[in-house]
Amino acid sequence: MKILFRNYLIGTCIFILLLCAVHLPFSKQYRSIDISYAADDSFQEGLSLLSHDSLTNAADAFTKALDYQPAFAPFHYYLALTYEHQGEDERAVAEYNIVINIDPEFYPAFYNLAKIVAHNKEYDQAISLLRRAVQLNPYYISAFIALADIYTKTGDHASAEKIFNYLSYIGYDK
Repeated sequence: MKILFRNYLIGTCIFILLLCAVHLPFSKQYRSIDISYAADDSFQEGLSLLSHDSLTNAADAFTKALDYQPAFAPFHYYLALTYEHQGEDERAVAEYNIVINIDPEFYPAFYNLAKIVAHNKEYDQAISLLRRAVQLNPYYISAFIALADIYTKTGDHASAEKIFNYLSYIGYDK
């Protein structure tokens, strides 16, 4: 009888422990824990402000995020994007260069920097930047189209045609 009672108690304890182990992590109290980091909060605020065209405030939020994590490429990228939207090309170029130095494979920075450089008619540098962008992402349609456009502007129609042939090959249909 003692053994039966002991086994019953052990079984009941194991059942209760298993029930707690399964139930507690999924209970509402444990699911609602929000861990907040100042850099992430500032970054999310910046993204929200950028999407609402509150560019000055967005730049401030991204700058605040950079105070916490100065070597994080996405923070610099969105700050550069904000500067670009504000028409502050010099500041945008500086930030895009920081992004590229931090993360040499951050291909959108190459593309956006190339757009600014091409706008200033520095076509050789723009071509170099766009080539790097498409080298990093061979399916970056916008970069290929921008590259073909610059080739056309510079009179290199053969290179532009090669790009459009490639785009056709990968399934891009205007």
